[in-house]
Parts: sequence; C-alpha cells; structure tokens
Amino acid sequence: LESRQAWWMGTVITTAIGIGLFTETKTIVPKIAAMLLLAAPHLIGAPQPLIFESNVPAELSAQFVIASLLTSAFFWMVLGVSTGYFYQRLVTRTTDSLSTVSA
Repeated sequence: LESRQAWWMGTVITTAIGIGLFTETKTIVPKIAAMLLLAAPHLIGAPQPLIFESNVPAELSAQFVIASLLTSAFFWMVLGVSTGYFYQRLVTRTTDSLSTVSA
C-alpha cells in the first residue's frame, strides 16, 4: 500500500509541475518536458501488490460491478436526456428573444 501511495504522490507532483510548465512557458522544449512529465507516471504504472487477497466473496464483487455499471449507465442516460431537453429549451428561448430584439 505504501508503494502505491508513494506512486500516487509522485503522480500528483509531476502532474502539477507538468501543467505548470505547459501553461506558463512559451517555448517548445519546456512544453515537451511537460508532456513527458504528465505521461511518465502512467507509462510506468502503479506498483501492484505481490499477493492479491480479498475477504470479499467473488459473488459479491460481481454484484457490485454489475450494480456500479448499471448505475453509471443510468446516470449518463439521465444526464444526456436532461441536457438535450434543457438545451432545446434554451435555444428556443434564445432564438425567440433574438427575433423580438431584431423586430
């Protein structure tokens, strides 16, 4: 666990430095270094435990995965439908207000 936390902290630090370099410099060399810093921790990958044990039954894990996927799918569907609905209403109101201003 400690090695994964150290990797995560290193990822946070390199990401902060990379974003800072990318946004605050104008020349190409620091921007390339920034992209390398941003990609490096993910290319290296997080350390994996030597032995993976879990006290959670496999059946319960499978149920959790299914519930998570279905909940996530439902969330994105609701978000998409509501975005479309409100966008359509906003565009209609904007178009109506623009036509009354033009007249």
